[in-house]
Amino acid sequence: RCPPQWEFYYHTLPVIWGTSCGLDLSNYDLVVHLGLGVYDTYNKIILEDGAYNLRAGKDALGVSASAGGAASLRFGGDMVLSDAKMTRNVTALDKTTQVAYSLSSSSSPPSPPLPPSAASDGSSSSGQVFQVEAAKARARNSYLCNETHWRALESLKSSKAKNRRLQAVYFVHIPYPAPSGGSAAASTLPGPPKEDEPDFEPLGQAVAGVIQALGEQLE
Repeated sequence: RCPPQWEFYYHTLPVIWGTSCGLDLSNYDLVVHLGLGVYDTYNKIILEDGAYNLRAGKDALGVSASAGGAASLRFGGDMVLSDAKMTRNVTALDKTTQVAYSLSSSSSPPSPPLPPSAASDGSSSSGQVFQVEAAKARARNSYLCNETHWRALESLKSSKAKNRRLQAVYFVHIPYPAPSGGSAAASTLPGPPKEDEPDFEPLGQAVAGVIQALGEQLE
């Protein structure tokens, strides 16, 4: 789906505090972090608009964010770290949709973003509909995803000051994939599919469409 001149590099980060600190983001033009963060439906993708100056909870190793259970990411810093250009770009995709297809049921290619009216119940005659929403930084979003995005936004700020390569950073929260052969519209309970094997294809196509749209904003 993306232009052939685009080069992609992938990093898998463990769910532990400080997991992104070792990444030098200045080597890239665009950084898009992906993380599980939609638990009430299979049909929504969230673009984070800014990060909150807080980290709380225990990571996958059982390590707390701090001795007191919560801590600031930047002592004395603003409560919200954001970038005006990133906010404009995220807002431009708010309430758009992506339609994706299961390769097992259709050979049709993914479609471009559709107007909000197309997203009615999470499915359509041509594929699974994903609603794209922008979300402002908030205190309840204070886990590792928020910490990772905060670090990325700080890297972006530094890159601009030093005239480095990095132009944009985003965090995309995704849902679990819907069960294969199931109705995504009816699959609104949180948690991974239990009865059928998950169908990653529609979710993957929808996320790819979002990443393509974000990348095209650089051009």
